[in-house]
Amino acid sequence: MRLRSNDYWDKPAVDPRYFTDPEGHDVAVAVAGIRLAREIVSQPAMAEWAGRELAPGVEAQTDEEIADYVRRTHNTVYHPVGSVRMGADDDAMSPLDARLRVKGVTGLRVADASVMPEHVTVNPQHHVLHDRREGGTADPGRPRLTTTRKRRAPGGGPPHLRSGERAARRSRRPRLRQRAITRRRSRRRSPPLPHPLRPRPPPGRRSRCA
Repeated sequence: MRLRSNDYWDKPAVDPRYFTDPEGHDVAVAVAGIRLAREIVSQPAMAEWAGRELAPGVEAQTDEEIADYVRRTHNTVYHPVGSVRMGADDDAMSPLDARLRVKGVTGLRVADASVMPEHVTVNPQHHVLHDRREGGTADPGRPRLTTTRKRRAPGGGPPHLRSGERAARRSRRPRLRQRAITRRRSRRRSPPLPHPLRPRPPPGRRSRCA
């Protein structure tokens, strides 16, 4: 990865160096993947859905022919990881230590997909979210952030309220309290409704249950 210019709006020049392994392991894995895909599609259970091979085509049979197709058509799956991987303190190939801190730099951490030493077998997004969440508390010696209570303004109420709004709120409280008391008293004074299953006493005779 290199900078194109001193303008931070310019995207960096990135060379992923695909298929540059001196022993050819990366090319061999890609060739084996194509052969495995061919084997799966050639099974009798897939005969109803499988058609003719579009790429690399039946004419590509040797490892060299398949490898040539891979080099000409390969592309990324937009999940690159490990460009600033974490590792042991004595690992010269790991820019980060085990606590996501940049070696040789004070007060700088990295918490994204670049910290992964190896690619995970699933979508790396949830690992990225976990690294971001734990990045601020990865150091046992670093104090954790704690929540504090909001500062109360003089006279009560949130600090963003103006004094006039706080006064209006205080003036409404007694009236609301008085209304609630009045409603409770009116409920107590109202006569109870007769029970639908309770026999009514004859006129002029008081019921014992009244």
